Amino acid sequence: MVRYTDLPHSGRKVSVLCLGLADLGTGFTEADGFAMVDAFADAGGNFLDTARIYSDWVPGEPQRSERILGDYLAARGNREQWIVATKGCHPQWGAMGVPRVTPGHLRADLRESLRILRLDCIDLYYLHRDDPALPVGPIVEALEESVRQGLIRAYGCSNWRPDRIRAANAYARSMGGSGFAANQPLWSLGSRHMQPHPDPTLVAWDDGAAVLHRSESILAAPYSSQANGFFSKLLGEVAARDPAAVAKSLYHTERNRAIAEGLRGLSRESGLAVSTLVLAFLLEQDFPVSPIVGPKSMAQLRSSLQAADGRLGAEVRRELLALERADG
Repeated sequence: MVRYTDLPHSGRKVSVLCLGLADLGTGFTEADGFAMVDAFADAGGNFLDTARIYSDWVPGEPQRSERILGDYLAARGNREQWIVATKGCHPQWGAMGVPRVTPGHLRADLRESLRILRLDCIDLYYLHRDDPALPVGPIVEALEESVRQGLIRAYGCSNWRPDRIRAANAYARSMGGSGFAANQPLWSLGSRHMQPHPDPTLVAWDDGAAVLHRSESILAAPYSSQANGFFSKLLGEVAARDPAAVAKSLYHTERNRAIAEGLRGLSRESGLAVSTLVLAFLLEQDFPVSPIVGPKSMAQLRSSLQAADGRLGAEVRRELLALERADG
């Protein structure tokens, strides 16, 4: 069973794994999606993550992920057992260079997410992107207004730099508000050593983010938390079958290949799958973390859940944390 950690400013606890639903209705069928969420619930998971933009890259129905999640909650009648998170203010698909982080876009996206999810209130509402050219004040004011109206319980950000998060939280406190409860960065065991990402609007974890999370009450909910499966693919059958596909990964760097060899040894020592260890790295930090996982199968979900039971031995824990920083 999974452990739990506090979601700041909400009075509630979230599981230390968050089930990401970006592929709901696209990567697998709706029925398989329902079964995945059921299995996550059976293991004690209570934290679900979607976004207004999810599935819009597939022609046809927009907001498919949110709609299917709304169907699930209605069909199961178990809304109260979940912490539901969604995100807004993402650029329109196909127009990534045009920011949409304004109070007007925020209010419009939030209303649309509430409608599609068929909810009166969203537990955690993220700003999916930032626009550093704009001041934080009006954005924070719109978020705090949404809290007062009962439309959201807490709010967070994704792909915001640490300095912008600090500025937003300082502004929120100055007006008697709560500030960001959670931050969704690009973060995994391999993210510090990956090649530059082609999307400049993404913000990866760095030392400044670590300092921020140690000093402020903010939950880290990293996406791409298992490096898109890179280490498992490199050390497994995928690399043997199709080495060119693995070599194309942004994570395919000399340092990450060295980390993979360390993971190979730790996997033999601990008996845990490489994918489990990659996720466990995030859960061994000295501040609250709830990584977002996006399993494509029940086997992948079970592997992720193994990382959340807190049973790593002390020596494996030390070696795992040392892998990211050790010289190649």
